[in-house]
Formats: sequence, structure tokens, C-alpha cells
Amino acid sequence: MHWGRIFTGKLVAVLIAIGLLGSCESSRSAFAKLTGQLSIDSDTLLPAATNQESYRVALIAAGGTAPYHWALRDGWIPSGLKLQDNGTLAGTPEVPGEFYFTVQATDSSNPVHSTLKSLDLRVSSKGLAIVTSNPELPWGRVGDDYQVRLTAWGGMRPYAWKSAGELPPGLKLHSDGTLSGAPSHGGDFSFTVTVSDPGQSTSRKFNIHISPTQVDAFGGVTSVHSPHGATGWWRTEKIGKRWVLVTPAGNAFWMIGIWGVTGDAHVDERGGQYDQRVSIKYKSLADSNLQANRRLRSWGFNLVGPWSYRMVLPIDKEEEWGGTQPVKFPYTTRSLNSSGIGRTNGLFKNLFARVDGSAVRDISSSANFPDVFDPAWVSNTHRLYATDNDLLYKSKSPYFVGSFADDTDDLGGFGSGPEFTTDPPEKAHAHLGYVALVTAPTQVVNPYSSPAGQRYADQKVYTKYALRDFLKTKYGTIGTLNAAWNSSYTTFDSDGGWPNGSGLLDENGRTSHKWLGTGNAELPHGSGANARLVADLDEFLYKLARQYLSVHRDALKAVAPHGLFFGPTNIGGWFAPARAPIYRAAGEILDVVSVSTDCSQAQLDFITRATGDVPLIIWEGMVANPDSSRWRHKDPDVASASWYLKSQEARGQRYRQRMDALFSRVSSSTGSNPYVGMLWWWWLDMVGEQKNWGLVSLMDNAYDGIEATQSPGIDAWGYRTGGEEKNYGDFIGPARDINFSIQEKLANGR
Repeated sequence: MHWGRIFTGKLVAVLIAIGLLGSCESSRSAFAKLTGQLSIDSDTLLPAATNQESYRVALIAAGGTAPYHWALRDGWIPSGLKLQDNGTLAGTPEVPGEFYFTVQATDSSNPVHSTLKSLDLRVSSKGLAIVTSNPELPWGRVGDDYQVRLTAWGGMRPYAWKSAGELPPGLKLHSDGTLSGAPSHGGDFSFTVTVSDPGQSTSRKFNIHISPTQVDAFGGVTSVHSPHGATGWWRTEKIGKRWVLVTPAGNAFWMIGIWGVTGDAHVDERGGQYDQRVSIKYKSLADSNLQANRRLRSWGFNLVGPWSYRMVLPIDKEEEWGGTQPVKFPYTTRSLNSSGIGRTNGLFKNLFARVDGSAVRDISSSANFPDVFDPAWVSNTHRLYATDNDLLYKSKSPYFVGSFADDTDDLGGFGSGPEFTTDPPEKAHAHLGYVALVTAPTQVVNPYSSPAGQRYADQKVYTKYALRDFLKTKYGTIGTLNAAWNSSYTTFDSDGGWPNGSGLLDENGRTSHKWLGTGNAELPHGSGANARLVADLDEFLYKLARQYLSVHRDALKAVAPHGLFFGPTNIGGWFAPARAPIYRAAGEILDVVSVSTDCSQAQLDFITRATGDVPLIIWEGMVANPDSSRWRHKDPDVASASWYLKSQEARGQRYRQRMDALFSRVSSSTGSNPYVGMLWWWWLDMVGEQKNWGLVSLMDNAYDGIEATQSPGIDAWGYRTGGEEKNYGDFIGPARDINFSIQEKLANGR
């Protein structure tokens, strides 16, 4: 792998030139010897090895208390070598290249002392070599098409390939190194691959896991067939006690999806772009999107979510991108954000735009929620769906599952409520019933217009009037309302004008109105607000949420009558549920309710008491910035969160725990397993947010402990990997394990 050695050589030369390599290392070693502290004295650059030849080197420790115990802590060593407990690195390396890894030496003192050191091992190529880095090939599934291509270097072409041992039934190793077919049996298989040229040959052992769970063309588990059969479109159904999605073929499907299988054009700290690197790595745009889907399938994902490139979807036929995607996933879409589109040109208003900040606290200045009782918002929402040609095109495919409405980030009030602590704390949203009560009844000038200062043709804030009408219908007279709330309004209408008048429409949240409590727009339990007032605002919140959701549902179904409606991208936020009245409306209107939760029993029971017995999904995401391409960046706003982790291994274990909880949780109020899946946030790390959301790094390396490392490598399809600034750990392994395990549990009725 001369390209890796050239890069490394330049780096080493620069470090030597500026006096950082060698001098610091020798100073640390000398200091350790003087003080008796534990140190690793082996040179950073280990004695060179040659592939297919026996290798042995003893790592050296000093200080502390002998004997020493050794372990690999970061990076990876070539297949065929093993680091023994006594510090001996020995075996026969199977792959040439340059390998960067970190070892740990631990002494025998009490308490023990440990130290780490990064090492570099260069393995030269002796003639012909199989250079596919990972001896564990991508996972497959019975009945699914499977294809990888092993890579050899050196010797003389053409090569000839053959296998010996337990190759999965249904797979064949072809003469060009391609292993392909449709596995007919599940299990763990180990086999030896030999590549030959006219004068020599070399062999390596590989292993592969084939899941025994057979799925239909859409990913549905064929052994769990709906008693109602196939309909040709997606639906939800409860089979036994478990809610599931049902594929067009009539089989149970548990969603393990992913948002945003897409690219990134931001320039990062290394002076490059993800999109740029991908264009170099792959032969074409079609190849890069094919590889994205191949990798996702091998990791157990089964659905592509919104904000994904059209080229990863099974419907794309653009010739310039290579035609139809051969690795087909079901997919979901999202609407055109009707809560934002139309606001700039004054078609409707934002309820938060004229909340009196001097009277009401804990309301974000950037919060948005549309005036959903305004007929103009209703008609605009229907128009956006009706003219969405992309949605119309996508909804025609049997792979189309359904659609989300707005991004929850644009729906202030639909995020987390006050019943549970958010993660991190203090991320709860305002109560939209309270916002409707205290916002101005009119808005004259559109603050979002361009140019600024444009006036609204219709200045009425319909949601405030809808609250007025709801209370007037319930109480009849203002005196009855005042008796219930312990308030002092003079009329249901205006008496003196907002914000200083005495009518209900003049309410602005002023502190002298003790029935409102402390003026906290979140209306937490300790706000001191009148209990009847809170109950009434909760009931209005239900009506408001029902209005918002039903308008979206009707608009979607007019375009895509068989598409499932998921509502906003997430009802709740920051791993805490939204308010119960919103879930009550969602349970009545949505086909599947997308919730936010920490996966605890308490939160599930809270949600299902409100929604009733309906299917749920969640948004899921977590980061480990220190062990990723975003290692430079720490977000102090979320650094205390439980999902802001220190390593990819910790990230993988948290993912495993949460997925297992989702699949196994039973609602105490309904007796059902309500979760039908999750959508993971996001395909790759984000430069914009500087967070390690991704399954892959900005170098397009998977976080599997082998690709996303400094060591250059070759993946199972023949594409180059490695070249990271540091060695990053394994998130993919635990995630893949639980993803496949869930499908197998579903097949076995668990």
C-alpha cells in the first residue's frame, strides 16, 4: 500500500524537521526511568514484517512493578498477528500495508498502573497477496442477493481465485474474486480463499455470518405473514401482542431506518469535503450510492428515511446517475414544511411572533408554530401537498411506506413537555395553549417578509380567537369562567386592547394575573397556575394538535391515499415525551406516532396512556465526538447529556441497549409491544453541527474499528479505507448485531 506509506512518510519527515518526533518520546522515557514510573520503551516504529512470513517482536515496558500485562486498545493489527498478554506480538501477517495501533501496558502493583503508546508496523508485500483488510466479510441474509469482491495485489495478472472449506450454500467464488449469490442457509461460515497467478499462490481465511431470517423484497419477515394477507401497499397491524408494519407482500416488518443518506459539501479542518472524497473513492455517483445501500444492508438497516439522495431510492431512473438502484430499500418522505413555507410572504402567522417578552418568560425568540386555525394556513398546506410532484412520483412505488409532516424543529410546542427531565435538562417547550392565551390577537406587520415591513392583509390571529370561542362555548359567561379560573376578565373579547386591557383577548401573561402562575410558558407543575385553567388549556392543546395533524393527514391522503402518515418528524424531543394532549390527538389521527423517549417503561406508559393502543416509532441518535472525525469539537450545551459519549464502543453499547428496550417493551396500559421501529440520525458526521451523528466518517469510513483508522486498507468491495487522523473505535459491530438480532427475534415470535 505505497499510497499510505507515502502519506505517512511525508508526515514523519515534517515531524522530524520541526523536532517533535523522537525528542519528546526519548524525554518521556528518560523521565520514566528516573522516576520509576511505568513506561513503554519499544520504538514507535516496530521492526518491519513481511506478509506470509513468520513475525515476532517483544514489546518492552519499564518502571512500575513487573510482570506486565498487554492489550490492544486502539486501531488494528494485521490479520494473522496476535498481541499476547506478555507483550509478544507474533504470528504470520496476512495483509501488507502500514498499521497504526495503540497498546496498553499494565503493571502488577496495587493499585495497578497503566500506560499507552501508539505504534506503527509496516508489513511489506512478498509477491502475491490478498489485501482485503477485514477477514470478517459483510453479513448477509438467507434469500438476499449477496456480493463482495476480494482484492489481490502483486504477482502477475490475471489472477485465479478458488475457495476451500465451508462456503455458505448458495454463494460462489468466481474467478475474478467476486463472491456472490443468494445464501440458502444461515449460520457462521469459515472458509479459505486462494488466489494464484502463473507462478505463485497465496491463501487467507475469511468468515461470514448469514442470518437465517428470510425476508421478502421489501424486507418483511416471511415467516410472520399477516392473517389478512397482501394488499399491495404498506399498513400497520397488530399480530398477537406486537404492532408491526406490514409490507405490500403481507409480511411483518420492524423498521430499522436511517435519515439522510446523503452527502456534505462543507470544507472541514483537513481542507477537503466529503463529497470530494467520495467522488475520488468511487468510479461514479452510481457506485457511491450503490455502496451506501450495500453497507447499510450488511449492517442490518432496512429503510431509507427523509433527506436522502434520490439515487439511493429504488425508484430513480436518471441515466446520468446509473439508472435504477439495484439494492432496494423501502423509504419514507417528508412534506415541504408547510409551517414555514408561506410565512415569509404573509400567507399565515407565527403564534410566537407577538408574545410579550416582558410578561412571559421561557419562550424562544426563534420559536415557530403556525396559526393552524387560519383558513389561509389550511389552504396553503393542501396546496403544497397537491403540487408536490416529488411526493406524487415517490408515492407511486410499492416501496413507498409513507410521509412525515414538518420538521419538529419548526414546531415550537410539539417538543418535550415538563413531565420528564430532558437530556440534557431544561429543553422543554412552551405550552401552545398558554401561547394562544397570551399572544396578541392581531399581527399587523410581517416580521419575516422581504423586503421588511410588509403588512398582513388579514391581521387576525385565528388560534387566539379559537381559544376564545372554545372557552365561551364551555363556560357561557365570563363570570363563570372567572369563577373557575379565579380570574378577573371583563369580557371574552377585548376591553381596552392588548396588552393592557381587561378582556380575555387582551391577555398577555402579565404577572398581576395570579391565575396564570409564575408566567412560565412551559406551565410546569410548580408554576402555581390555576388547576382549571391548566385543564382547559390542555383540552385546547388537544384541539389545536388535532387541527394541525388532521389538515396534514387530509392533504397527504389526497395525493398518496395508501401512504402511512407519521406526523411531524418527532413529537417530543431531547429524549423526553411531548405533552399528553398532543399524543392524544396523534393517537387518533396518525397511522404511526413518532415519539421521543429515553426508552424507559415510565415514559412508554405515559405516552400510551395518551395515545391508546397504536404503533409507535422513535427518532434515535447519539454521538461520540472524542472518538470520531469531530474530535476537535465539544458542544457545551449538550456535553452533559447521556447520549454525548466518549467512545464508539460506548455508543455501540448504548445503541444496543436502546434497540433491545424498544423491541421488548410492553405498555402497561395496553399490554402491547407498540414500537414498530426507529429512524437513526444520520448517515455521516456533520460539519454544520460538528457532531459525530454518522455511521461513517467524513472520509467515508465506517465506524467499525477497521475502516475509520489511520491504517490504509481495502474493504470487501475493493474500495480504499483508512487515512483518518486518529484511530476510531467500533460502533458498527454492536449496532449490526442487535439489528440482525431483532429481525431474528421477530421471525421467532419473540
